[in-house]
Amino acid sequence: MTQGKIKVVFIARHFPPGIGGAEKLNYDLAQKLKEKTDLVLIANKGNKLSPLFILSSFLRALRVKKPDLFFLTDAAVSPLILFIKIFKRRPVVIKVHGLDITFNNKVYQLIIPRLVNRADKVICISKATKKECIKRGIKESKCRVINIGIDPPLLDKFDKSKLKKEIEQKFKINLCDKKIIISVGALVKRKGVYWFIQEVITRLARRRKDFIYLIIGDIIYKGKRDELDYKKEIIKLIQSKNLTQKVFLLGRIDNQVLENLYKIADIFVMPNIPVYGDIEGFGIVNLEAASYGLPVVASNLEGIAEAIQDGKNGFLVEPQNTERFIKIINNLLDDARLRIDFGRKAKKFTLSHYGWGKIVEQYLNLFNSCLKGENNKT
Repeated sequence: MTQGKIKVVFIARHFPPGIGGAEKLNYDLAQKLKEKTDLVLIANKGNKLSPLFILSSFLRALRVKKPDLFFLTDAAVSPLILFIKIFKRRPVVIKVHGLDITFNNKVYQLIIPRLVNRADKVICISKATKKECIKRGIKESKCRVINIGIDPPLLDKFDKSKLKKEIEQKFKINLCDKKIIISVGALVKRKGVYWFIQEVITRLARRRKDFIYLIIGDIIYKGKRDELDYKKEIIKLIQSKNLTQKVFLLGRIDNQVLENLYKIADIFVMPNIPVYGDIEGFGIVNLEAASYGLPVVASNLEGIAEAIQDGKNGFLVEPQNTERFIKIINNLLDDARLRIDFGRKAKKFTLSHYGWGKIVEQYLNLFNSCLKGENNKT
């Protein structure tokens, strides 16, 4: 150990400059742990394919002198557990999100859960993820639920109308006298964007002209046919329903633009639907939106139900319940005071229950318990 701090080797397959929830989580977690531990970061900053990253990270891990513990940030890098146990003989903790354990591939399912089970402890980002781990043979005694943390956003004084004009110019969208509904996430089926446009936005648009729907995010893998097809289906739906001036796909954007969109938005929506073999582990974007004082309307599904507590930092709706989504969104669009008051309440609740301070302490306690267990063996 260094000056009383444990030496943690933090191995992350998803990391900036990559863009996404896992990348942001791993970056934030690494920064917080760095303050409390002697942290050695091995991150996939070049977007290497998993097998190449596993090999390169193992070679780098071999060179780390006197590590106390290894921390792996998703199940796909679990083959490293065997190498670490053989060559470094130190405790291993692995974090599991959702799709990294439920990925619907027979070979993957035959190998990865067994390797994850070789870790000393398995951190699950939600109870839903823990349930999926246990279902695949990972010992319940090894699993520990630690949710994702969030920092309060830096909300200096800003001119909302000025920000709106900047967004208008950037994306060539008319925001004048429009209330803004946003969704943030990859364009994958489980996010429910197609369903939401078809069943909710289409009907809302018949009744009112005072809103627009902005979708932030894109497909994950450019060469993946089903994702490309899904995006094309969304575009075709928008055109066929005459929603080209109502619904806009903004694609991937940088963090500053995303922050500005949170600042000018009125409602945040996460309308996920059930998809076999693909779960929402937690839904950090719900907390991000709530931390900006946005009312969140989200599906009561999988890990989302742990990020959002109904009536406290958002509204939970049963998946694909069209009437309920419409009713809540209409109420919020109609009542500015409701949006503002509930947004303030949601922000306060979110930051007090999911602040990084509490979350990092849970990680440190788990790391130390692993080391105590290791010391008891020797």
